[in-house]
Amino acid sequence: MANLRKAGLDMEEELVEGEHKAIHFIKLSAPWPVLVRYAEELCLRAPLQAHPNPSVNWSAGLLGTLRIPNIMDDEVPNKPLDYYTCTFKKSKLDRFLGSDNQDEYFTTTQRLCIVYEILQTAQYGKRRKAQIGIDRLIEEEVYTAAFPLHEGDYRKPPNPVLPHCLNRRQVLYEYWARWSCWYKYQPLDHIREYFGEKIGIYFAWLAIDRILHQGDYRKPPNPVLPHCLNRRQVLYEYWARWSCWYKYQPLDHIREYFGEKIGIYFAWLVD
Repeated sequence: MANLRKAGLDMEEELVEGEHKAIHFIKLSAPWPVLVRYAEELCLRAPLQAHPNPSVNWSAGLLGTLRIPNIMDDEVPNKPLDYYTCTFKKSKLDRFLGSDNQDEYFTTTQRLCIVYEILQTAQYGKRRKAQIGIDRLIEEEVYTAAFPLHEGDYRKPPNPVLPHCLNRRQVLYEYWARWSCWYKYQPLDHIREYFGEKIGIYFAWLAIDRILHQGDYRKPPNPVLPHCLNRRQVLYEYWARWSCWYKYQPLDHIREYFGEKIGIYFAWLVD
């Protein structure tokens, strides 16, 4: 904790009394000087100028050429802009686009990246014993978990609002995360803006993977015992089918197949 304060993080502690035990939440945030310093150290990209980002969708273009209604298309508001970028330099801060707005200059994913870097490199014991980083503390059960918080409520306000007035989480829920949107194009630009590059690439890959690997996830034609299924077949049978929408997610299996970060993401998504 002392080293986190020394690194410049703002800390806020909240105690929640449960039925059987109390849970201590420690909320961390990085102020502007810390963001600027680590953005340069981590070589984060900074925007120089916005440029047009036309939607390129071959299936939508084909249906339009054939004059066939495209039920998969949807007008998702607040489409993120693309920018010409370069490596961030503190000495050239005034040359970057939007540098006068400290509250919104760094994206949410960049802020999370900086805080996570500090958590991963903070020393809490002897360095020669590798007593460094939040992952080690979680492994030793000093902390239960470390995760980012969502931005605002995903539900729309009770009073009617225009689509472009929704926050990013509300846009994703209304136009992507609802079951009624299963047949629509994924708003990958919005997903990338909110969750970051890796999660955006994952969902783009997931759509391609489901097309290119037809058959791999299905059970063999002959009856087999459940424990004889491979990992992909288990995930399909007990998680990825529409009939499983109301069941608990098999987070251990998801983590084993896709990795730690994707497992944490799906645990976070449920929240």
